[in-house]
Amino acid sequence: MSDYDIQKMDEHMEAGELEYNDLVERNNPPNDWDTPKWKTEDRVHNWRNYATAELILEWGGFTGRQKIIISGMLERIADSEVWD
Repeated sequence: MSDYDIQKMDEHMEAGELEYNDLVERNNPPNDWDTPKWKTEDRVHNWRNYATAELILEWGGFTGRQKIIISGMLERIADSEVWD
């Protein structure tokens, strides 16, 4: 592999990392966005409580980008819960 090829590969990797960091910053997904433990019950402020059975079944087929966006949205919903 030539120095030029290595440089271009490094540039692509850096661009991908910047895009990932920006996506995470904008969506603020939960820590377990990639491999959620669906059966773990956390009653209060749990984003997984808002995932439908269909969403759970399809989760493995989503891209990382889709998982970050969806879990971030569900996390915002869970965070807005008001408990007495």
